[in-house]
Amino acid sequence: MTDALSPGTTGDGRPSASFVVDPSRTRRWVRGLTAVTLLAIVLAGGCVAYARVASPSDQIETLLGIAAGVAAAIALACVVALVVIGARRRVGDDAIDLVVTEDAIIGPGGIRLDWFEIAGIQMSDDDARLRIQLADPRGTSDRAEGRRQTAALRTDDATPYLGVDLARYPAAERAELRALLGDELAPRGQRLGPLP
Repeated sequence: MTDALSPGTTGDGRPSASFVVDPSRTRRWVRGLTAVTLLAIVLAGGCVAYARVASPSDQIETLLGIAAGVAAAIALACVVALVVIGARRRVGDDAIDLVVTEDAIIGPGGIRLDWFEIAGIQMSDDDARLRIQLADPRGTSDRAEGRRQTAALRTDDATPYLGVDLARYPAAERAELRALLGDELAPRGQRLGPLP
């Protein structure tokens, strides 16, 4: 469902990272959903066959188990369907979660932050959440266009920041991003801080 293109390189050979949703990769989710649905049908059929030969008291328990299993399969199918629909709707700039280059960071929805606009960066221990503190929040919020860009701009304890959720990407690629951000911040006299 996602396509993390990390690590890559910029034109001068410096590392870069891209975390962009690739809607075409939702086919794996659809195949998985189909497999889970078929498995639920087969299990329900097996339980019905068992209930026909079981004693009357076991039949009630078996039918309750079938109902619970079918309900769980339907709930799972609904959740996966919502995720797939959401991913397929994210195209263009809306597909961008984070891109790190030598000149800037491009955040959710394609909002560009040049390195001089960044006051600091914090990352959660599991590398799933990133908080980019803004040096000029008014200028950044004035440039924000669209739902994803506006929603990514937040304030916590009167400190404006750009929030990025990377939980959908593989842990190894998030760890590489942590190293890359540390390398990008060091020459600027900053360091990657922990997220509170």
